[in-house]
Amino acid sequence: MSLIKCHECSRLVSTEATSCPGCGAPPKFQAPARRQESVREVRDDNDDVWSASPSGRQNFGRNLVCLVLSLTIVLIPVAFLLWLEAHLRNKRTRYTVSNRRLSIQSGIFSKRVDDIALFRIRDVDLRQSIWQRMGGIGNLLVISTDSVDPNVMLRGLRDPDRVRRILREQADMSRRREGVRTLSN
Repeated sequence: MSLIKCHECSRLVSTEATSCPGCGAPPKFQAPARRQESVREVRDDNDDVWSASPSGRQNFGRNLVCLVLSLTIVLIPVAFLLWLEAHLRNKRTRYTVSNRRLSIQSGIFSKRVDDIALFRIRDVDLRQSIWQRMGGIGNLLVISTDSVDPNVMLRGLRDPDRVRRILREQADMSRRREGVRTLSN
């Protein structure tokens, strides 16, 4: 196994990987089909397919309010605290899709980690307001059969349609690997 640079994001990627963990782009080289299938079988839970934090663009409205509040000298501390809370919430939230699960880490002072097995995901809905479409971000509603949190919203994702495709593809692969079949109504 060796490392090569991704042609999209220049991140180092294993030659055995089926896609870049940073951007999800397929590798430029083509490994033999038989070898590629066996690598997929050997992968473990720590093999991240995609990982990101919410985009700061989702806070545009709040940042605008903070700017207006900061024009009044008395409200500068309030504006700063509002901005800081939104900024830290974005930086301390991380969405990760591995080959077996969707993991959501969040929390500013305390930490919460929510894992959803990919074979449990039933549907992934894309939701974008007009402002989000103009900013190139969106929200994904993940509908699953998870007992703790069956519906999870992934907020402020850059290129949400690509993330939706990655999540659906990985969920389908996980269902095939686990031997799980879905029943249609």
